[in-house]
Amino acid sequence: YVSSFEKTVSNKDKGFDYKKEFLYEVNRGLSVLESVRESLNLGLNTSVAVEKTEENKPKKIFISHSTADAEFAEALVNMLHAIGVQYNEIFCSSVPGCWVEEGQDFIQTIKKHFQDYELYMLYIHSPRFYNSHVCLNEMGAAWIAQSDYSSFLTSDMSYEQMDAVVRNTEIAIKVDTNDANFRLNDWLNRLLRWLNKPAVETNVWEYHRGIFLNTVKNIHYNQKKTSEEQLSEYDKERLKKWVDSGDNTLFQAWYAEGS
Repeated sequence: YVSSFEKTVSNKDKGFDYKKEFLYEVNRGLSVLESVRESLNLGLNTSVAVEKTEENKPKKIFISHSTADAEFAEALVNMLHAIGVQYNEIFCSSVPGCWVEEGQDFIQTIKKHFQDYELYMLYIHSPRFYNSHVCLNEMGAAWIAQSDYSSFLTSDMSYEQMDAVVRNTEIAIKVDTNDANFRLNDWLNRLLRWLNKPAVETNVWEYHRGIFLNTVKNIHYNQKKTSEEQLSEYDKERLKKWVDSGDNTLFQAWYAEGS
């Protein structure tokens, strides 16, 4: 596959980023394979006597997120509950009433949800999400199960960073954009149809939608400083002198001193 890709790149069409496309496909495949491996390790491939069929499985909302995004997840649960979704209709590992009960195994609880429920996945995409093997496994397992899903992007997450099973070509709800209200309206209608629940009174929805957006847009994320921000003013001035002089020896001396 890599060899074939390299040959393609050598004759690539202008304006098409083959490298990015290749990375998307590889990451998508790796996420799915990792989920399959995890499922096999958990024994999901063993025969289990289950009377329920896919048609009569109870429905449940599964919020897939990094534990570092617990504040965002809690705001999402609060909005869902405010519009009539009960806590027992939601699985969210960070929120009391929706999380793994005391004495229960976390992995086995997730496994049971994929076995026993028809799930609607709500992904909270963030840089932290893509650093979590558990999150990527959940995404891959849901893809295998062909679960319905919607994607939320934190304020510090860009569409370009969506490079796993769910790709940046799919419409998502970016909470700090001008169209977030309208995207949430579309999402609400779709979710209520899936849950077979009645429409929510407009004023109630708009009120709680506003609380949700205000909360998640004001979450503070610790950003790593760039190399420029880490340089002292003295170092910046010396670096500027080196650039202006074109003298490589000056840079070597500066670098050696810093190390």
